[in-house]
Amino acid sequence: MLANQVGLSSKVVSERHHYASQVKMTAGQAAAKLRKLGYQIKARELVKGWELLTGREPEWHHSGFYKGSQKKTMGRTFFFSDEQFATIQERITEIQDLLKKQEAEKKVKAETIIRGFFYEWDFDYSGRYGKKRNYKVLRTYEGSALNTPRNFTRVDDPKVFENVTFAEGRRYYGWDEPSIHEFS
Repeated sequence: MLANQVGLSSKVVSERHHYASQVKMTAGQAAAKLRKLGYQIKARELVKGWELLTGREPEWHHSGFYKGSQKKTMGRTFFFSDEQFATIQERITEIQDLLKKQEAEKKVKAETIIRGFFYEWDFDYSGRYGKKRNYKVLRTYEGSALNTPRNFTRVDDPKVFENVTFAEGRRYYGWDEPSIHEFS
């Protein structure tokens, strides 16, 4: 049996994943231990809680391929050492409070309506001799604060937002980008 082959199945994991699974517990195993102690927590919540508590993700290794939304994606398995699990056990109520606080903030963001503008990339073949030219196109956004697009600039003044909507679709070439100063 290869170091990266799991049992008799055809599932293949990285060698580091195999070695880590010999010494450390996975997030699922850690969550199962905590559930036996009476805490209701899932593995995904445990990983997110550790990230909120320490500011970084726990150790992880590749765990084979699975079919994602569009293409095959490499999976990740998170691992906790015995010392990390002891820390989690001591601070589990703090982790659950952080998770609840984050969920409340997410709910507030989902209910908050904001307005502003952003740009997205587009192209045409109107360059010299039909050469492809890339440019930025101005777009407006009015909706939930949870789903703001990339390159978003918030506009609080209704008059400025009206000027932005009037200029929607404007093209910016080279290093130029839309700025709030050009609409006020």
